[in-house]
Amino acid sequence: TSVEHLVNGADGKALSVYATNDPKAVQSFLEQIGIDPLAIVSAEEIAPQDEDGRVVLTTAEKLFTQYLDIFGKPTREFLKKLVPYAQDILEKVRIAELTLERKTDDFQDRQARAQTFADYFLEFKSLQIPLGKYAELVPTIKQRVYSICSSSDYRPGKCQLLVV
Repeated sequence: TSVEHLVNGADGKALSVYATNDPKAVQSFLEQIGIDPLAIVSAEEIAPQDEDGRVVLTTAEKLFTQYLDIFGKPTREFLKKLVPYAQDILEKVRIAELTLERKTDDFQDRQARAQTFADYFLEFKSLQIPLGKYAELVPTIKQRVYSICSSSDYRPGKCQLLVV
C-alpha cells in the first residue's frame, strides 16, 4: 500500500482499529426505544468543533452506530446517572438500589450476563432521556490498538499484528 513504509513493526508502530456497532442491532434498538434514526443531534460532546467554530451535527442512527458504545458493559456510575431520567418511582428505586453495596450480587449477576447499556435503556420503560443526553450517559466506542510485529522489509505488502 502507499503507507507500507509507515507500518514497519521494526519502528515500534501500532495500528488502531475503530469499530462500529452492528447497524441492524442499532436499528432494532432505536425502534424499540422510539428514537427516529434520522433525528438530528449535536455531536459536540464527542466530536471537536471545526476551526471556524461550527458545531458538528449527526443523525441518531450515526450517533448510535459509530460513536456510542451502547452494546458495552455499564458501570454503577452509569446507573447513578440514569436515576433522574426514570419517571416511575418504582423504577427509580430499582435503578438506585443497583448502585448500593447490598445489591452488589445483583449488579455482578447482570455483568456476568453481559447486560449492556442498551439492555438497561430497554428494561426500564419509564426512562425519558432527551436524545442529546445519551452522549453524556454512554461512553464512546474506544479504538483498539494493536502492535505491528512484522517488518515491511521482510514481508513487503503485509502487516502482521500482535493480538493478546
